[in-house]
Amino acid sequence: MPLYRKDIQFALLSYIFNNDQAVFTSSYDSASPKMTFADLYIESMSRSSKCSRVVREKLLSDKDLAVSVAMVSLLVNVGKMNTTLTCIAHRFFVALY
Repeated sequence: MPLYRKDIQFALLSYIFNNDQAVFTSSYDSASPKMTFADLYIESMSRSSKCSRVVREKLLSDKDLAVSVAMVSLLVNVGKMNTTLTCIAHRFFVALY
C-alpha cells in the first residue's frame, strides 16, 4: 500500500503535536516551566490579537480540539510560507532579466 502525502502529513503532525517532551520556553512568561510544542503553539494562538474571546476559551478548555486546530493551522501556515517564498523568488528572478 503506497504512502500518500496526506498520510505522511498527518503522521508527522501527529508525531509533532503528541510529543510529550517539554523542552520549549514560553515567549510570554520565561519563568514558567518548559512546555511541549503543542502547548506552546496553542498558547501562541490563544494569545494572538486575531483570536476572538470565544475561540480562545475553546482552545484553552478543550485540549483535543485545540490540538486539532493547531495541526490544521500549522499546515496552512507552512503552505502560506511556501507560497510567499515562491512568489518572492519569482519576483527576484524576474527582476534579474
